[in-house]
This record gives sequence, C-alpha cells and structure tokens, in this order.
Amino acid sequence: GPSDWGAEVAAVAHSVAVLLVARIVWTAVRMGLLMPSLLSSHGPPMTQRPRMTQRDQRLEELRAGQGAVAMQVRGVRFRVSRHALGRGGVDAVAVEHPAQPAKWVVLLHGNGEFLRAGIDLKAELAAKLGCSVIAVDYRGVGRSAGLLLSADDAVDDAAEAVRFCEARVAEAGGDPTTSILPMGQSMGGGVAAQLAGRHYPWLPCVNERSFASLSLVSACIFGSSRERSDPPAFS
Repeated sequence: GPSDWGAEVAAVAHSVAVLLVARIVWTAVRMGLLMPSLLSSHGPPMTQRPRMTQRDQRLEELRAGQGAVAMQVRGVRFRVSRHALGRGGVDAVAVEHPAQPAKWVVLLHGNGEFLRAGIDLKAELAAKLGCSVIAVDYRGVGRSAGLLLSADDAVDDAAEAVRFCEARVAEAGGDPTTSILPMGQSMGGGVAAQLAGRHYPWLPCVNERSFASLSLVSACIFGSSRERSDPPAFS
C-alpha cells in the first residue's frame, strides 16, 4: 500500500544520505590525511616561514616566462627563471648552469616544502653538482593550479619537469636519456622512484631520506633524525 511505498522511499533516501556523508568524510580523509601535501598548500603562518632573501623575493614577483633573475654562486652566474609547465600550469623554477645546459637534476621536494623560498639552496646544489636544476610545486601547492588527490598526480607533475628538461637537453645537443636525474627527498623520494619506475626506467634516480610506502608515510609522517648526506656526483 501507500504506507509501504513511503517507507521504502524513506529507506532509500536514508541510504543515499548515509552514502553521501560517507563519501564526503572519505574525501576529507583522503585529501587531508592520505595526501597531507594538500594541507601544506597554504604554507605555515608567516611568522613560521623562513626569511626570504632578496633574490627569493624578486623571483616571487616574477610570472612564468617573464624574465629571469641572475644569481652568482661559487663563481658561477646562474640564470633563474619561472615556468608554468603542462596544461595544468605546474609552477616550476629553473636554475640554469651556463656551462652545463644539457645536464639537469629534477628536484622533487618533500611535504611542507615550497618554491617560494630557498632558491639559494637550489643554486648551491646546481653549483656543487655542476649542472642545471629544476624544482616544481606539485598541483595545489604554491602557485600550481589544481588539487593533489593521489600519488599519481604528483608523479604526473614531476613528469612535466622531465619533459621540460628533455627539451632543453635536446636544444643543447645532448642525450635526454643520459642527462636527466630525478632527485627526491622524503615524500619527493617516493615520487622520484615512481617517476623513474613507471615512466622513465632508463633514468637514474636519487631517493633521499624517503620511505618504503607512500601510503604509509602519508598516513603518519615522522621526522628523520638521520643527517642528510651529500648528494652523489653527477657526471
């Protein structure tokens, strides 16, 4: 009868509501716990951020493709520029070595790290290794558009940086299969490993202070007391 039909409709509506709430809760958990880099997209409070150098501030004011900043480190004058990679507009900073335009390191940072500060450290790495360096903010972090909802999203963003390097290496007359090194730290180490394993198996890979499971470390992040070792030679 009508009463039975009404009860069935109410039961269905109740079930749909429960599933909707469960989906919202799961999405929140997945975005906020399983991929904690989303929480870092806004960065720590201004009082807790590292002080930006004048060069960092100048680079922060740059827009993608609008000029470059000159930096001199260890007697090497680098050209530092900003780029929006791929259709998603992944924010990237390239530190180009004048003598090594065909040697690149793709630097993949860990959770809570950003392009907005620390360009001096990237230039120092480029000077130490004797190559060019590119670093990216994953989607939803810093100026990069979109949302980082899975590990594959971060790997895809890293692949955009590799494609950028491939083009620069080819322009310089080098071999892209032997001239690009993905280097990841902490969460970025997992991204670098998956990038090399799934998309670029012919590339070497540096996995620094990382982990065995991306899902595990995303669910529970622990700091490492182990001192960071010097990066390997890149020749």
